[in-house]
Parts: sequence; structure tokens; C-alpha cells
Amino acid sequence: MRILRVLAPLVIAVAALSACAPTPQAQPAPAAAEQTPTSTPTPAATGPVEAFGGDCAHALPDASAVVGYEAVPVPATGPVGIRTLGGIGCTWYNAADEFQSVSLHALPVDDVPATMRGAFESVTCLQSYDWQQCHLGGTAAGTWVLVSAPALDEAGAAPDLAPALAAALASAGAWPDPRAATPSEDWWESVDCAQLETEADIAGAFAPHPFEAGYPSGFGDSPLTDVLAPTDQWCPWYSSDAGTRIWMNLLPGAGAQWDDAAFADGTPVEVAGAVAAVLVTEDGSEVLYATDGANVLRVREAPVPLPDLATRVFAALS
Repeated sequence: MRILRVLAPLVIAVAALSACAPTPQAQPAPAAAEQTPTSTPTPAATGPVEAFGGDCAHALPDASAVVGYEAVPVPATGPVGIRTLGGIGCTWYNAADEFQSVSLHALPVDDVPATMRGAFESVTCLQSYDWQQCHLGGTAAGTWVLVSAPALDEAGAAPDLAPALAAALASAGAWPDPRAATPSEDWWESVDCAQLETEADIAGAFAPHPFEAGYPSGFGDSPLTDVLAPTDQWCPWYSSDAGTRIWMNLLPGAGAQWDDAAFADGTPVEVAGAVAAVLVTEDGSEVLYATDGANVLRVREAPVPLPDLATRVFAALS
């Protein structure tokens, strides 16, 4: 607000008036300007604190000694939903037998339901595709750890997971307690795969072949599927007639993990709605990662070019 002050000309006879000039009267203070209430801005997302400092080598510093074979770590690929939750996922394979492995997942204990923690206090084996995967979990301070390995035989004989769990729990105390990222308004909201199927025209991608949701196998749900769903939503479809499928992961908040250097061997592509997108090869298959800056889409296999499918998904989620 501009304040205009108008000063009338004054003729001052200093010698005559200085002695008898009246004492100025105190004026009331002007009323305070009325404050216009402002809305509280939505806070920006703050990054997670990842378990074990975000490094698998911190979880099992001497993995080979713990598991009893030469354990080769599987290198990290692109962004993953578990990191947005303050978690970490790691896998080590036997250098002499690629079918033998041990995996480790860690999350903030407060984000894991008590029923789940209780379900894996002793070794529990669950069906996963055509084998059984065995799990054992435990808590150290603010970190919950789950170690997993395939059953030793078709009968489901459980491997000894206790040494790996004990080693990980002993390491956890050396690192800050993990904490999930704080969401921002730019994160994708939780999506129902059936709704996305319609809005992204998945039928058009498979046309003229019929298709079904899911995947035609003995896959059992991972114990972590529900826990990870808010930041890692898996939407699969398949067509037996076309002999093809779509595997899609929606990763809200994972844009903070995007690192162009991690995709140095990939091929940049254009995806409408994305600020960056790249095609890479993982396990012999072409995989697309695309981000709008806040979120990440991961797509593996499709009956149409992956950038075209990604464009449909970004349009549906915008």
C-alpha cells in the first residue's frame, strides 16, 4: 500500500516562535493492518534414511563367511520402491551354483505389521513359482530384517538362515534407524491395476489378442508385497494367445533415486510426460525406466514398444 503524505508549506519565524511553540500532542498509534490468512504450503518431500546406510555390504560385511560359499553380490540396478520406504534389498549368489542364493530385506520396524514380524520369528517356507522360498526375520533397534533363501530340496527342507540373520542384526546397530521418505503432492497416488488397465488402454496394447490380469505361473506373493505396495505397485498382464506379457512397476517417490550415471550403458528414449527415460538390459530382457522427476515407471516386456506403453501410463496417471 502506498502512503501519500502531503506537506503544507510552513513559514517559520524561528526567533519569534521557538520559545512559545505549543507542545505536540501524542497521536494514537495507527491501527495494525489486517493480516490476510495464508494457506499452509504442502511440505516438500524429504528423503528417506535407508537401513544400513543404503549399502548391502554394510548389512553382511563378510557374506561368504556367513553363508558358507563364495557369495557374489547382485549389483543394484535402477530405482526401487523399498528404498523410498527407508529399506534396502540385497541378494548374493553362490559363485559355483547360481541357483543357490541368499537375500536380505530391511525396513523400519514401525512400518512392518506386528503380524508379519511374528509370522517369521521362526523359519517359514512359502511357495514361489516352482520352488519354495524360506524366510527368517528379526528386529534390532529400529530395523526389521528378513533373510531368505530357497529350500534345500523339493520337500522344502529349510536352509540354516540363523547365521545370516544374526550377522545382519549385529550390524544394524552401527547405522541410524531407517525412516521412510515424506511424500509430496507430486507423488502418484495408490492405483488399482484394474483401473490403470482401463485408463492406459492395456486392451489396445494386446489387441487383437485377449489377455488376463496377473501371470500364469505358480508365483506366490512375496511376504513383502503388501508392505511395499505404497511405493512399489506391481501390475502384470499376459496373453496366452499372443505369447506375451506386460510387467509393470509403479514407484511413487522413487524419482529422488534417479541417477543418469546408473544408466550410462542404456539408450535414452522419448516418453511423453517423462523428463527422462532409458532402455536397459536386465537378465537378458529389455527394461524401460522413466521418471517425471518425482515418480518412476519400470516396464519389462510388452506387445507394443515400451516407450509407447509408458506414454499411455504417464497420461493415465497425470
